[in-house]
Amino acid sequence: MLRPGDTLDRFTIEELLGEGGMGEVYRALDQRLHRKVALKIVRVVEGASFGSGSSGSEGNARILREARAAAAFDHPNAVSIFDVGEANGTMYLAMELVEGRSLRAFVGDATVPMELRLRWLTDIARALAAAHRRGLVHRDVKPENVMVRDDGVVKVLDFGIARRASVPIDVTAATTPGALDTITQEGALLGTPLYMAPEQLKGDPLDGRMDQFAWGVLAYELTSGVLPWDAHAMSAKRPERNGYRLVAAILTSDPEPLSLAAPELPPSAVEVVMKALAKAPKDRHVSMDAVVEALEPLVGGRVEALARAARGSSAPAPVRTDMSASGSLPPRARSLRGLRVALAAAAVVAVVSGGVALFVAGGARAHRRTAPSDGSDTFASIATPSADASRPRTAVTELPLPSSANPEALAAYRAAMQAFRDGASSAWHANLARAAALDPSLAAAHLRLGWILASGAPSSAREHFTKATLLRSMLSPHDEALLDAGVPYFQGERADLAACERGLEAAAARFPGDAELLFFLGAAHADRGDFAAAERTHARAIDVDPKFAMALGFRGIYQAYLDDIDGAYRSFAQCLEAAPGATLCLHFRSNLDELEGNCARIESDARHMIAIDPRGPTGYAFLAEAMYGLGQGRDVTRETLRQEAERVPSAARRDAELTRELHLAELGGDFAIAERNARDLETAAAASASGDEGKHASAAAALVEILTETGRAAEAGQTARAFLVKRAAWMLNPRGEDYAVAADVTPMMLTAEARAGLISDAELEDKRAEWLRRWKSELAPAYWFTLWAHGVAEVVESPKDAAHALELLDVYGPPRRFGPLVLARAALGRAELRAGKVDAAIASLEIATHACVALAKPVEHTRAHALLGEALAANGDKGGACAAYRVVLDRWGKATPRSVTADATKKRARALGCAL
Repeated sequence: MLRPGDTLDRFTIEELLGEGGMGEVYRALDQRLHRKVALKIVRVVEGASFGSGSSGSEGNARILREARAAAAFDHPNAVSIFDVGEANGTMYLAMELVEGRSLRAFVGDATVPMELRLRWLTDIARALAAAHRRGLVHRDVKPENVMVRDDGVVKVLDFGIARRASVPIDVTAATTPGALDTITQEGALLGTPLYMAPEQLKGDPLDGRMDQFAWGVLAYELTSGVLPWDAHAMSAKRPERNGYRLVAAILTSDPEPLSLAAPELPPSAVEVVMKALAKAPKDRHVSMDAVVEALEPLVGGRVEALARAARGSSAPAPVRTDMSASGSLPPRARSLRGLRVALAAAAVVAVVSGGVALFVAGGARAHRRTAPSDGSDTFASIATPSADASRPRTAVTELPLPSSANPEALAAYRAAMQAFRDGASSAWHANLARAAALDPSLAAAHLRLGWILASGAPSSAREHFTKATLLRSMLSPHDEALLDAGVPYFQGERADLAACERGLEAAAARFPGDAELLFFLGAAHADRGDFAAAERTHARAIDVDPKFAMALGFRGIYQAYLDDIDGAYRSFAQCLEAAPGATLCLHFRSNLDELEGNCARIESDARHMIAIDPRGPTGYAFLAEAMYGLGQGRDVTRETLRQEAERVPSAARRDAELTRELHLAELGGDFAIAERNARDLETAAAASASGDEGKHASAAAALVEILTETGRAAEAGQTARAFLVKRAAWMLNPRGEDYAVAADVTPMMLTAEARAGLISDAELEDKRAEWLRRWKSELAPAYWFTLWAHGVAEVVESPKDAAHALELLDVYGPPRRFGPLVLARAALGRAELRAGKVDAAIASLEIATHACVALAKPVEHTRAHALLGEALAANGDKGGACAAYRVVLDRWGKATPRSVTADATKKRARALGCAL
């Protein structure tokens, strides 16, 4: 017996869940993949081995071989085998866990509606049919090998591993379900006698029809409450004869007609079950697929409401069904109260990435801590997610898998949740998208895609959220809570962040210790500008799962917003220690390093990203930025950007190529090429099926910026007006936080209109003031500096405007070192310089020009050098001023068309006596 804290291979034992004659089942932690598993220890013949070149018995080797074959099988109604192997002479199987109870607990329970029982039986048949198509025969179908999750989903255990150990068959053993264990004999009997097919008992050749017979026994028992050959009616005086009576009954006796034992069962269902119980395999259904096809008309769609009720939903049960000739159900079938109570009282065994039930192998007896009052085979209080029952802990990879008939979709979904935990953001999104594409009815994938895409692609986010809403009945209670919290976020022109925050707080209170809900709640706090609360909430998520890399990364971002730069870097380091492949944390650290001007570490982290995800574009984007910042030149930068573009998804590749070429052209003063690329982006946005404002805004802003820089104010004004006229037709970013502010190009467009004489200075002031009032009413004070920098300081021109802007800073500030406006300090320095605060301007502009963002923001970064030159010259620092001017002239001194900024810089440099 293993004890808590013991290790077997890479698994750390946490708790014994159950034990039987063949071994034990433990809750364990897989240290390699950081997930909870049910670890089954198979006790075998002494001296047997399962490694390559084993000299152990052929029977033992077959256990390993069949388990490995079963591990490749994945079905939403089957427990997945994660791994199988041997350590220190002990064979083990690592399997998924779930909250739930054995199907045995529901046999004879009159409160379980008949149509729900039929749904379970149909899903069990689906799992068997899928296994048979893969060449797997279960050999031991019985209630103990089926678990019912707390949300009503059934899971079949033990696929492909019926041969557990070589033990002699004992036909005189007691026939009560709890005492009959799986029996196995080399070349002979496999399974549990009560559920064995006649050909299995006789030692005839076997195929999937033996599973069908066992399913028929299980179906008879579940629908009627008794076995086809009631073992309890056998003689208690001569128990040694019971085994022989059982075998004789299976081989020769016809069971009582199910129509008498379960009169409320529809006749067509009775026919399906009785045909499965035929003595001769040829007289049964041709396959389990045929069983499923026969049952589906009886259960298709109508049991969803019952399942919701079983989960505790407020959705009403259906009042009419054609399950019987009268179209109504008997009172016993209509009552859901007993089932809700039974499911609510079921023990929490564990929650894992596969989301499955307690696994106790064939006939193993429960290792109970408390005895159930009703005598049923429940595993009350066997385990909890934490040693402290008052503080349950659920990592994101411990959430139950959603239901799906597509195993590839479920595999992709599982991979997405693992990537979420590991901080692999692109894999998180890509695998969720793949899961939703493989199974469009996978509501859980659509729900999470909505949250992921909320900022960057609001129309796509709302589309996924709407799909999740329409598929609500497929969601678990946990995911329904996440969906409800998202309604005020997604279903309005502007997100109601306060209502969303309240919804997530309620969800987190309902599911305490749930790392995913804490993650989204922390993000909601951040959207509301409460970074201290966001940091605390993500710290709670990390307390639940210290290796939750995604939470560690975002915690670092919140610390950066709080100006705790050292704390942010520590969180990123902890993230990478917990999950070395956490590209998100490398990304976030590079974002901070951009503002801190640490191009060298950006290069190092970018190469690390590429090593982790060589097919992803992000590492190459950061590498190109770093290479340019380190003075490697445009040719190296261009080649790196080419590598990035090749890795961008094909649908977005052309836009990525145009944007990168535009930025390179701007850095080199090739404004004619930059303009052409901006117009191509504008055309692409107009032709796009997306209704999001973002693509239109970025293209129009780039064009206005180029036209302004090349002295064509009238064209810039007309372009700005055209954008502002059309924007009402596009979907705005619904988020009310600083990234949404930074993406709003209204201040630039209004300024361009004013420069072109299309609106007066008074109109400009009124419209800008209205824009500021609207955003200020929606933004938390923590985001007001971004609003000020973007909407006021960036467009300051006259000393009077600058002085007024700095007065407003007392209301909108203080300045922050971190935020979406990577050159916010340049905007601050511009206002300070125009207002005559030269020393302050130098300090702000040195921070801005030191930032490693020239490739991402070429125009703003170059103009910041021009402003720094002015400030240094005003302060008498000729050498510093000339150096700053030289950066501008190296980039734009020979611009085509000519650059307004370069012309002004050239005049100032000559007046100062700089060597050009």
